[in-house]
Amino acid sequence: MCSTLSLKSTSRYKEGPSQTAPVEAISGATRSGRRYLNPAFPANAEEAEQQMSGGPPDPAALQIQIDALQAQLQQRDADLAAAQQAQQLLIQQLAQAQQQQALQAPQAPQLQQQQ
Repeated sequence: MCSTLSLKSTSRYKEGPSQTAPVEAISGATRSGRRYLNPAFPANAEEAEQQMSGGPPDPAALQIQIDALQAQLQQRDADLAAAQQAQQLLIQQLAQAQQQQALQAPQAPQLQQQQ
């Protein structure tokens, strides 16, 4: 696959193998200001590397990335479990506090009525 880009849709640039894409051709903005990427270009670094090298990325490098992502996922799962446990404890404490408050609330008016 060729690593240079031909710009057929942009008339101000000449076609040819020596012509490369300018930065402004890669991305832009719509009239509303929303950013977009040109779909003719690779969406990420891995795809760009694969297109330039003409083959898939190194399996060992991919395995390292997979292992790192799995470790991140396990850490996030552990963080989520800890947060859920803390949330459950707070819910129990709130229920106890509300129960104590409900038991004390009827007693206060009775004391005032007796006086």
